[in-house]
Amino acid sequence: MSIAEICAGAGFSRGAFYSNFESVDELFLALYEERAAELRHRVATLLPRARTAVSGPHDRSPLVEQLSRVMLSEPDRLLFETDVRAYAARRPAAARVHRAARRELAETVLDTLTAPCDVPLPPVAGRRPSARSWRRTTR
Repeated sequence: MSIAEICAGAGFSRGAFYSNFESVDELFLALYEERAAELRHRVATLLPRARTAVSGPHDRSPLVEQLSRVMLSEPDRLLFETDVRAYAARRPAAARVHRAARRELAETVLDTLTAPCDVPLPPVAGRRPSARSWRRTTR
């Protein structure tokens, strides 16, 4: 997909595109970071609700069931994740972004699953850096 096609579909000028991104690749990674942050937020907010259904301090079945629903409920997200994995396999900077997002998601899941069910969970982690800050740190 070309920048002209992206701009036409989004209703923005090419100048608006280039004021935010240097390339389609940068836009792709920014979209991935945004989607990854949304998934982390969903995991961090939905799973604590499932904690109320546990039958004891070691019962994690409601948490695992809810995690499965969150992670597997969106076919488009799964397809996008597959595209990002293939993209990252050929681009080291993209691979770093992908690994960081996966690591943050794993930490969110682990924190939720391993916290004692009678103890409040830590606050949700903040959003990842913007595409502009990513660009500065990967050059």
